[in-house]
Amino acid sequence: MTSTLRKLSALALYLCRNLDENRKPACKRYRLTMDSFRYFKEQKLSQTERFGQTCQFCTSKFCHHYDKTSQLALGEAIWRGTATLYLSETRYIFGILVMKRIENQTFEHFTDWVSGKVFSDIEFINCSFVGCGFSMIDIVNFDDLDLVALRSVARNLSFTNCDVRGCYVKPGIVEDVLIDGLKLKNHVQTAGTVFKHVTIKGMIDLLMLTPYVDFSGRFPNVQGSFDEANREYYKNVDWALDISEAQFKDCDIRAIPSRLIRRDPKTQAILTREKALEGKWKDVDLSGTHWSLSIEWLIEHGYEDKILVAPKKGRNFKVLLEGLYRLRDAGVVDLE
Repeated sequence: MTSTLRKLSALALYLCRNLDENRKPACKRYRLTMDSFRYFKEQKLSQTERFGQTCQFCTSKFCHHYDKTSQLALGEAIWRGTATLYLSETRYIFGILVMKRIENQTFEHFTDWVSGKVFSDIEFINCSFVGCGFSMIDIVNFDDLDLVALRSVARNLSFTNCDVRGCYVKPGIVEDVLIDGLKLKNHVQTAGTVFKHVTIKGMIDLLMLTPYVDFSGRFPNVQGSFDEANREYYKNVDWALDISEAQFKDCDIRAIPSRLIRRDPKTQAILTREKALEGKWKDVDLSGTHWSLSIEWLIEHGYEDKILVAPKKGRNFKVLLEGLYRLRDAGVVDLE
């Protein structure tokens, strides 16, 4: 029965997306698909020619993609997004929600650009993600758009024993997601992403959650817009992250209120801005740790608090944990 539902779901989705091939794409929703790049390669287009075409429906000089159909003034080309068909929105067949289960698959270069789409109800098991991106934005070219309104949503997803290489998680919304074991081929850093009911457990490699959308500092208005949107978002969240069962090799969490994080009270401490400003930490022996840098970051950037994580699988776990104990004894952080 389950297999039949999956087949019906795929068939219905395919038909729905192909009924109207000639509809006008919605401008201001930009996305490049893998088929676009294949077309570029086949036509032997230069870098300038690839991105210098004019849309048939607006004045933009960028490739458009919306709901499987993209068109440019370049010939009669219609580029179809096979990845979008594969990782689509929530699907209902005869009123029944179908959650897709994907095992032992590799996803390469699936990039979600300024789409405002919702990716939901998928379970990934033993899958690999290479060169993928979620809720990617291009501030340089689209800083005049309301990029906050175009952030994508990942909801009701599960990742079990997956590995990631060269992927990016940008300022999207992540809700009701389980990550159980995650192998990272290199450092992964989120940028302005917000979280709600996200559980991270099992063996996790290097993980860094940050508020930075504009790394260059050239677009403070864009960074400010996302900062304000994130603050408003967290006002309506009962809990954001559960990292109590995660076994990190390294972990740095920034700009997420500590009251919204479920933690392991033995190895994950709460540092408040008030305690940091008191300066007692300066008299604590923190040699061999990076806790002083974490405290200075909190003071400099003005956030109310921060979680300090001693990674259980990190090489210097014992040293970092001892440092947390010293900070606790000095009244700087709270553990239990």
